[in-house]
Amino acid sequence: MNQFILLFFLLCAFSLCAVAGMNTKRIALPYLHSQSGLSQFVQLVDKNSDHRPLIQLIDDYQQMDAMTFYRHYNQKLQLDDCFDESEYAEEIEDGEDYLALMMIFFLQEDNQLLQLDWKGEEEEYQTVHFINRILRDYFHQNDAVNAQSVEQAMQPDDDILVLLKIVDRKLKARGYRLVNFDTGSDQYYIGVFPEPTARKLEQQKVNQLEITIVSRFED
Repeated sequence: MNQFILLFFLLCAFSLCAVAGMNTKRIALPYLHSQSGLSQFVQLVDKNSDHRPLIQLIDDYQQMDAMTFYRHYNQKLQLDDCFDESEYAEEIEDGEDYLALMMIFFLQEDNQLLQLDWKGEEEEYQTVHFINRILRDYFHQNDAVNAQSVEQAMQPDDDILVLLKIVDRKLKARGYRLVNFDTGSDQYYIGVFPEPTARKLEQQKVNQLEITIVSRFED
C-alpha cells in the first residue's frame, strides 16, 4: 500500500512540474520583456498586432553573447553594413548598448520605418511613397499625402529636413505625425503614427534613442 501511495505522489509531482514547465515556456518572453521596461515602447512603435518577433529580438539581445547575437541577426538586420563581427563584440564588451539600434534596424527591415540620409532621398518621392504605404496598409487611408503638393511647397535649395517638416504638417492635418528615431548617427529613421501615439512615443525613455516629432526639430 505504501508503495502505491508513494507512486501516486510521484506522479502528481511530475504532472505539476510538467504544467509549470509549459507555463514558464509560454510566458517567458512577455515576462522578460515587461521586466526590461520596454513593453510600452514595443506596443507603441510596432504596428503589427503580433509583437513576438520584436520581443524575441529584445530577449535574444539580453540573453545571447555578442558574437552569437551578431551571427544570428547579421543577415536579417544587415549588421555588417555598420560593424564587422569583432568590432561589434569589442564595443559590447566595452559597455556599448546597441539594443535601441537593433530595434530600429528590425523595424526598418520590417518596412515600418524609413531610413533617410541627411543628404536627401535616394529616389524621387521616396518619403511620400513610404508614408502613403504605411497609411494604406496599417491605417486604411488612401493617398493621404500628395507628392506634387509637397514638391510645390519646397524651394530648390531646401534640404531633407524641410521636406520632412512639410510632410509632417500635412499629416498633422489628418491626425497623424511623422516621428524620427534618432540613434546618434547621420541617418533619419522615420515612421508614421497617429498623433496620440506619436506624443506618447516622445515621452518614452529608451537608452541611446531620442524620439521626436519631426516638426519639433530645430532648423
